[in-house]
Amino acid sequence: MARHGLDGLHDEGTFAPKTPRNRLGVLDSALFDLVRSRVETLHAADRPFFLATLTTSTHHPFAVPPDHPEVRALGEQSDSYVTALRYLDIEFERFFSGLRRDGLLRNTVVVILGDHGRHGSIGRTDAEKMVGNFLAPLFVWMDASLVDPTLFRPRTVSQVASQVDLPPTILSMTGLMPALTPFVGRDLSCAFVRDCLADNVAYLSNVSENLLGLVDRDGIWMYPVRARTGREMYLGVTGASRERAVTDPQVAPRQQRLLSLYVAGNLLLVRNRLWSIREFWDPGDDVTAPSRPAP
Repeated sequence: MARHGLDGLHDEGTFAPKTPRNRLGVLDSALFDLVRSRVETLHAADRPFFLATLTTSTHHPFAVPPDHPEVRALGEQSDSYVTALRYLDIEFERFFSGLRRDGLLRNTVVVILGDHGRHGSIGRTDAEKMVGNFLAPLFVWMDASLVDPTLFRPRTVSQVASQVDLPPTILSMTGLMPALTPFVGRDLSCAFVRDCLADNVAYLSNVSENLLGLVDRDGIWMYPVRARTGREMYLGVTGASRERAVTDPQVAPRQQRLLSLYVAGNLLLVRNRLWSIREFWDPGDDVTAPSRPAP
């Protein structure tokens, strides 16, 4: 993380011994309290900052305290994931509302995203069960000071996107996109104001199940490694999936593209060829130097 420019990391040792915890770590309530204190400190320094955190309550085994009556009521039904979601909602509302009330979100963009969808064979159809782990909605909130009301408006964007698209999107929104970048993702910031980039693609990989996937405007193609067939389904993940042979002329181009991404991605990881601006950028090189932030 230091290689990629991380300035500080707060872990278990940051919290007092009696801080409430679950099996995975610190509970969201205490975690948001720490993040709140960091935001206060960083705002007081009056410099741009990037702060990220990873919550634990919505990860299996979904162990959350029954302090809130709605959380207790939901705890009586069998799906503990829903109970954990409500707990996160309540704690995040407390955290986010407090920051807004106290003026700590001025000139700020808040991004909320899961690192993956829900694990487990959950779904009404085989298609939903197969791709549910890859479905993670992205929420982007911008302070009014950053929004031109003639351009931006609250909207739902239904388009193919992936976590790899986040860095170039956020850097472009803040005017910090370097002239030379290592990103395999694309800048999707145009989607905040209009429909664009309908040809965007997402590559999916589930190591534990040896499952690969490719998502584009034509739908979702899922392929168990070393299989002779794959599963094709609609983008909306509705209805049953269709089994297709990998040699089928209609799916062969997608299969070839999928395996190319699989080989290239693993080669980069195995050979440690992930690009680092700290390691490879020469400040004296005018060609590769990051561009100046936009006004």
